[in-house]
Amino acid sequence: MVSSERAKELTAVELATLVVLEAAPAHGYEVARRLQATFGEIGRFSYGSIYPALARLARSGLIASVGAVGRLDPARLPGVLAAELVLAASTAGGRSRRTYRITDEGRARLRTALEFADMADDRIATIALVASSLVAPETRRALLRGRRRSLVERLEELDRLEQEMPDLWLDIVRARTASELAVLDAAPAGYGASTTS
Repeated sequence: MVSSERAKELTAVELATLVVLEAAPAHGYEVARRLQATFGEIGRFSYGSIYPALARLARSGLIASVGAVGRLDPARLPGVLAAELVLAASTAGGRSRRTYRITDEGRARLRTALEFADMADDRIATIALVASSLVAPETRRALLRGRRRSLVERLEELDRLEQEMPDLWLDIVRARTASELAVLDAAPAGYGASTTS
């Protein structure tokens, strides 16, 4: 069992990495490519943060290294092992790459982290909403309501700040926040984002 307190400790790069590894095993470079493809600008993490995150996740048992397998011959191995080896044996320039897969503990931690995601944090909220198909519908609705609530609070804070110091940057942040809030409010009823229903 994964405690909610421990699940909250995942960084944005760790959470996003678990999401992309939930889809399929990958080596570090492929993880970086998938992060950006999946999450857009929010998923643009430096290699200097991705590789240490992979190491931390592996040490904590949330992902497992399939290993550097560039020199093994899949034809000499039993079926399932050969298939995993072919999947893991991504090589470039003759260099073996370590391929990672999410573990059962990693899946449990991922779902718990999504359930308790900080929806006021733009990066975490984006990752959680993109990955919300991995959680139960009621959890997905709670994530959307939590994000909506945080956006309303942000708009109220921006109104208060503007009274103290009018600023163009506040207007930009307000416009972005209001735009995201409008999208959530326009979501079909099945998504459950609106707090007015």
